[in-house]
Amino acid sequence: MKRYLLLILPALMLSVVSLGFAGTIQIGNATQAISQLPINGNSNYNYSQQIYTQAEINFAGTFTKICFYYVSGNISAGKDWVVYMGHTTKTEFSSGADWEPVANLTQVFAGDVSTLVPAGGGWMEITLETPFVYNNVDNLIIAVDENTYGTSTIRWGGANSGSYTSILFSGISTNPDPNNPPVAYTLTNRNDIRLVFPNDAVPKAPQLITPQNGGYAFEGNYLRWIVPHGSTDVTGFDVYLDGNLVSYNQTTTYYILPADLSLGTHSWYVVARNNIGDSAPSEVWTFEFVDPVIIGDGIRDQQYPFHAAYGYGRSLGLYTAAQIGQSGVINSLGWRVGYSSAAPIPYKIYIKPTTDIQLTPMTWADFISGATLVDEGSHTFSSAGWHNIKLDAPFIYTGGNLLIGVESNYGGEGSGILDSPYFRYTTTIASSHQFWTQNNSEPSGNGTTNTSLPNLAMVISAFPEYPDPMLYPTEWDYGLLEVNTTSSKTFTFSNAGSGVLTVTGINTMLPGFFAITDAPTFPVTLATGQAFPFTIQYTPTAAGNHAATFNITHSQGATALTVSGECYDNRISNFPHLQNFDETWSGSPAAPLYWTVINANNDSYTWCQSNSFIAPTHSAPYAAYGAGNTNDWLITPPINLGGVDVRAKWWDRVAYSDMPSSYKILVSTTTPDIASFTVELADIFCTNENWTEHKLNLDAYSGQTIYLAFYQYHSQALAYGLGIDDFLLEEIPTTPVFTYTPTTLDFGPIRENNITAYQDVTVANDGRGILNLTVANVSIIGPDATMFEFDPVNLPFALAADQSGIIPVRYNPTAIGEHSAILRMVYGGANYDVALNGTAVGEFAFIESFEDEEFPPPGWRVAHEDINSWRWDRLTDSPRTGEAYANVILDPWDEIRDAWLITPRLAPSVENHIFGFYAFSGVFHSGGGDSRFNVVLSTTSPDVASFTHTLATNVQTGSPGNYMRHTYDLSDYIGQNIYIGVYTVSEGWVSLSFDDFYGPPIVPEGLPGPVVEVTISGANAVLTWEQIPEASSYKVYASEDPYNFGPDPIATVNTNSYTLPLTAAKRFFKVTAVAEP
Repeated sequence: MKRYLLLILPALMLSVVSLGFAGTIQIGNATQAISQLPINGNSNYNYSQQIYTQAEINFAGTFTKICFYYVSGNISAGKDWVVYMGHTTKTEFSSGADWEPVANLTQVFAGDVSTLVPAGGGWMEITLETPFVYNNVDNLIIAVDENTYGTSTIRWGGANSGSYTSILFSGISTNPDPNNPPVAYTLTNRNDIRLVFPNDAVPKAPQLITPQNGGYAFEGNYLRWIVPHGSTDVTGFDVYLDGNLVSYNQTTTYYILPADLSLGTHSWYVVARNNIGDSAPSEVWTFEFVDPVIIGDGIRDQQYPFHAAYGYGRSLGLYTAAQIGQSGVINSLGWRVGYSSAAPIPYKIYIKPTTDIQLTPMTWADFISGATLVDEGSHTFSSAGWHNIKLDAPFIYTGGNLLIGVESNYGGEGSGILDSPYFRYTTTIASSHQFWTQNNSEPSGNGTTNTSLPNLAMVISAFPEYPDPMLYPTEWDYGLLEVNTTSSKTFTFSNAGSGVLTVTGINTMLPGFFAITDAPTFPVTLATGQAFPFTIQYTPTAAGNHAATFNITHSQGATALTVSGECYDNRISNFPHLQNFDETWSGSPAAPLYWTVINANNDSYTWCQSNSFIAPTHSAPYAAYGAGNTNDWLITPPINLGGVDVRAKWWDRVAYSDMPSSYKILVSTTTPDIASFTVELADIFCTNENWTEHKLNLDAYSGQTIYLAFYQYHSQALAYGLGIDDFLLEEIPTTPVFTYTPTTLDFGPIRENNITAYQDVTVANDGRGILNLTVANVSIIGPDATMFEFDPVNLPFALAADQSGIIPVRYNPTAIGEHSAILRMVYGGANYDVALNGTAVGEFAFIESFEDEEFPPPGWRVAHEDINSWRWDRLTDSPRTGEAYANVILDPWDEIRDAWLITPRLAPSVENHIFGFYAFSGVFHSGGGDSRFNVVLSTTSPDVASFTHTLATNVQTGSPGNYMRHTYDLSDYIGQNIYIGVYTVSEGWVSLSFDDFYGPPIVPEGLPGPVVEVTISGANAVLTWEQIPEASSYKVYASEDPYNFGPDPIATVNTNSYTLPLTAAKRFFKVTAVAEP
């Protein structure tokens, strides 16, 4: 059973300190530096919000000051601050748009902070103009709006909080408005802060630290205590020993025990005081003052035995019988600290008898094989002097040499050499000490021996003169256990006294789900120091809390052993069952409730809950996300398929198609251990940027309990990963189920009297049996039904389970305009409709789909090109139609935020006055998923300054990969020549994609040669132009592109006219005069 001796979290430094007559809550230890929060000095303007939890604050009252830890930098470049505070239920920010509305916050300060910065670094204290009353129920948001133009790198105290507890917008040219903040970045870094409250109450009762309650102390030991989190300031302490005041109004938080204190049990408590009054007394603790065995008197220091500088340290000392000098029960072990540390060190302590007189290199596993685990917990060696640890399992020592080993498991790469405690040691002649160290994983090789034996204090109780039964552990809680699984615990029963102890049996009246295994044959006789083990198994078959009491009967009476446990049923037995990955993930690695995440290669990448680069997820806000994963497992709870046929469905996508991921679906019929997943159900190479559904039938496993694993074995990129969302288990329908996709078909733009390519409607049978669909079951209805047609070539359908059929549909407009209809499929008396939409434009209207490689196309313009680091471009990865589309990208550091795309000159007419295009936002960067734009118009020139007419502002468009149509009526501009511009307006990352522009005819600009007039005469078009006296002939050119007539004329004539049939597919004409010498 784990025991925690000192509940201090230095990583968060949740402490209370005294500043004059005020109390201060400090969150963070201000030992690391960050540069982005609360302001990013490398940007001109900033707005940030940071979340601090109720558990970190744990104080209800009024804050009058807030402090940030200033490290370095020129604050004059970011000195004008507005600070807000507020309550929130948020625990983290779900996206770059998840700001807490400023209406929910209180402005507590506005002013110049440059005079508040301490010289040389330290806490920058801001006195709040409006004190903030904190309710100690909600979490706290602290927001900073910085409004000084200028840049300089500024560093602040802060650290990684482990979740997205911060959100920041940094603008080069845009000063964000807290009332309408732009989409920004979410960050896991967060500032270390102090929250100061007035000293208007007595302190909280002190919290006692050492010696442990019921533990041991000896000459030279200290009584130690701390001031609880959230207390007002303290000016002094009164210390009471055995009810007597032994120290009055002392300022230190420790008291040295006097050398003449009598051996035996003593009690103590402490009272704190300030200028308001005295606190309530602390708890009353007891300790036993003893005369210990002290081994070693050296005064030099080393990092052993509790080594934290590395992530995993091991220390083994050999102590001889001569050094120990007496037999008995070892109740406590102590080590003398030379240099203290704030690092809490998880540890295990082992004792093992030995006949060795010196140590030889061995593995740690060799040592603990046969050793007794006598204590496990966590301890902070926060002061110099002896630190005594009372053993959970007292060790019966009857003589001989002992190996005493300490296993330290700080984890990762350790606390660092500067925050690791040092311990006194004594140099011996023989190799009496061995150590092991390693970062990130436990050491497995042989240790290194030396003669630096840690000084040791042992509290040894003499054996009583009668048999003394000892049980370890004296009780046991098996914790939370999955139904139909087994947990075992071995107990040891010993004779810790003199004479012979006779054990006659182990009995219980109501064992329930508990059973004894491996017990000896009774009766058993135990001499001094002898023991026997026995095991109790907990095998629950029903959910709930369970307990049992076992009585060990012996010649001294009976010893009771109480065991308990809780069982949960995590089996998925009811269908449908949906896991959308949106609820809290917990554990290490974190996973959804009852799911398991395994980082098999123990690197920095594994499955997590996220929406980075895959937003929006299939169901907001989160999905299971794997970026950088190469050997990582996401495993379901047990799935109970008793008597039902079930299938699994899920959706996946990657951030970018050129950064694919590969994963397998594996099944285990035994356990969720990796080795049990021996059957592969699917191997998926995911390149799709849109959410795509997958389906697997599990009917082959009906009647069994199985586990499914998403095993990701390849990730092209470390940041841009794979999303899995909406994992569904459902019974397989026993009859046909009609499904179809898509629900909408959008055609065009296309010229009237032309026909589009077919688009497909897919019909599938999502159940069992045969789904029959005939031609008579399919029709097109609606006001414009004649403009659309479907091809019945594949009908009728007779679709078995999971089979599908295709119905091709196309658009054949015979009139200009917007057209709509419905493709209706009737099955089982129900209508299944597909909305059909199309846009037809006139013969001379313009359509631009960016299919030619030249960009911008002839007649088009871009503005502010070559100023920003990103630009307009022609891309081919996500076109709406054809092979290409136009895209613009801006990064947050681009000072120019309006990137323009401008059409050729257009001429709206009564017949053709609708302008439109298709667009979507996002894909390229997280935070660019809601990029906005304006649509404007010029009646004079394509210069940016000429666009004085507004068609739409702050336009929101389609989600990534999903084009949205935008249309504008130009009736007010009929008879004029116009240009239309689209330009970006968003801050942060911007990514916008456009395709399929259409609208009024293009009016060519600046064509050379005579002005050509076109008239219709019967079945011909007659071209005429003004006679040029110097011309000996004329070359006539024709083209569909007014900017590209090619090198070859269609005719050379000697007159100022030319006739051609109307059937010629040309819309633009050019004439050049030829003057022969």
